[in-house]
Amino acid sequence: MNKFKADFPILSQPGLVYMDSAAMSLRPQSVLEALMKYYTIYGTNVRRGINHLAERSSQEYDQARDKVAKFINCKPSSVIFTRSTTSGINAIAQSWGAKFLQPGDEIIISIAEHHANFLPWQILAQRSGAKLQIVGINQEFQYNLTQFQQLLNDRTKLIALSSGSNVLGTSFDLTKIMALAQAVGVPVLIDAAQTAPYARMDLQNMGCDFLVFSGHKMLAPEGVGVLYIAPKWLDQLDPWEYGGGMVSQISKNDQSKSIWLSAPEKFEAGTMPIGAAIGLGAAVDYYNSKIDWLKLRQHLACLCQKFIVGMQDLPQIKIIGNQVQLASSGHLVSFTVAGVHAHDVAAYLDQFGICVRAGHHCAKPLHEYLGLTASVRVSFHVYNTSEEVDLLIEKLNQLVKNGL
Repeated sequence: MNKFKADFPILSQPGLVYMDSAAMSLRPQSVLEALMKYYTIYGTNVRRGINHLAERSSQEYDQARDKVAKFINCKPSSVIFTRSTTSGINAIAQSWGAKFLQPGDEIIISIAEHHANFLPWQILAQRSGAKLQIVGINQEFQYNLTQFQQLLNDRTKLIALSSGSNVLGTSFDLTKIMALAQAVGVPVLIDAAQTAPYARMDLQNMGCDFLVFSGHKMLAPEGVGVLYIAPKWLDQLDPWEYGGGMVSQISKNDQSKSIWLSAPEKFEAGTMPIGAAIGLGAAVDYYNSKIDWLKLRQHLACLCQKFIVGMQDLPQIKIIGNQVQLASSGHLVSFTVAGVHAHDVAAYLDQFGICVRAGHHCAKPLHEYLGLTASVRVSFHVYNTSEEVDLLIEKLNQLVKNGL
């Protein structure tokens, strides 16, 4: 996988070892070039502009949507560009929640959710009089299916779960949960921020109602995310923002006479993150042309396995999660070092150019559930190497033996 390093200009810095891709991945040269081309050659607003620059911007923006739609196997009208995963979840909480949630209704989430898929539903439940039901995880660090079945009832109006944890490092098996939800007609939102960069998605076969992910975790710029809305919901949902570009007719006296455009424009009010969306399209091109999904998963799992094996002789270091799953399908490993705060571990590693993440990773409920205050997380992508993991293992051994 060393051949990929040359595609990422930031990695030309001597001694830099970047192991924080679960927070934000790096961008390849082709994505940077697409951004630069937008900002230097035709970077104007989209839609309605009757000039060649606006027409070029609109064309590139629409092509980016088409690329993403093909990438996740859905219709372009179901691809809504947002600011991030967070904004996509909040959009559904506001739009779907305002229209369909009543006092006494219930929403099921999990203890393993990122705050982005926890807080919006918590706030929505508090404001609407609904109840938030939280499913735990089992000994295999999968969703507790028995508890989920107990929570699912005729008051359940939405299920919002992550397809992968940014702390535990492996994907959740949603097959049975999706089948149970579909059997009783409960809509499902999937937070795919941690799985979209590492495994191809097929929205036609997944059967979810809503799905969200972020560009900045999959080799694209920050500031753009994707919200997938299943076709059956496109007409049922009202916009969550109002402004230019999303209305075909507006009445100055009677809002009910205002007519929204069809999706996706209906849900994209104002000036969108045009350059970032075009950059996401370029990232999709990079995935399609350079990355074999199976080889990527195997490579990431091998790095996880190498790190886990390298920690086996250090009882002071505790790996979080299912080590067997991490070694077979993981892309990140979280751990703690006895007697050393996670922030101090990260600062120590940074002295050697190794960039990791430390804290509760915006998953404080999960850390509390596991009896932890914080953890260190190393996360990998296509540009990481076995030699880098060797260096990480070496420095952690030195930390344990010699202290800070």
